[in-house]
Amino acid sequence: YRAGLDEYAFMIHGLLSLFETGQGSEWLQWAVEMADILNMKFKAPSGAYYLTDGDDINLLLRKCQYADGAEPSGNAVHTENLMRLYQLTGNPHYLDQAEDILRAVRKFIDAYSPGYCYHMIALNHYYDRKAPTVVIALNEKEEHKSALYHALYSTFIPHKAVILRRESDEDLFRLIPSLRAQQPIEGKTTLYICREGVCDAPLTNFEQMIEVINKL
Repeated sequence: YRAGLDEYAFMIHGLLSLFETGQGSEWLQWAVEMADILNMKFKAPSGAYYLTDGDDINLLLRKCQYADGAEPSGNAVHTENLMRLYQLTGNPHYLDQAEDILRAVRKFIDAYSPGYCYHMIALNHYYDRKAPTVVIALNEKEEHKSALYHALYSTFIPHKAVILRRESDEDLFRLIPSLRAQQPIEGKTTLYICREGVCDAPLTNFEQMIEVINKL
């Protein structure tokens, strides 16, 4: 079975969610690899993504689809994926790809925006300059891990990205090199809140961490 854009886009969406809930850097690695496949085999000259990879000789035409149906379109979901990958990794290549899709869909949004609701969600993310990237740098005992996750996910925080950092996770440092410097301070689990690459002062006091999260 040869997967199409929708299968890749929804799978990447799920992989990023697994990574952000602390299930391991291998999920981010897989998401990055699948995003690379889409870029190599599905990218259209318009900047968006074809529904198919073009290798099926039985298909006469390849097309890009933007409108939502019973489910969001693959291009819309992947725009969100690319925004999340950019926010997590800081790699501007993902932002460029997201902008390519948004430019391609613009005329359709202008003509009938209710038919492209998920693209509008991605566009809202694109313009959110205050979207927080939260890095939890765990100490050796992994103190406060569950409590911090509970605080982050029991409240709606639009467009947040969450990264769980362990000192031994070399694969994660390879994917996100900037994390190497965001260490636990004085052996304490440390919280970093960053926006567009600029981080607030790191926090090691648990009560202060919860207070800041509640204000996001």
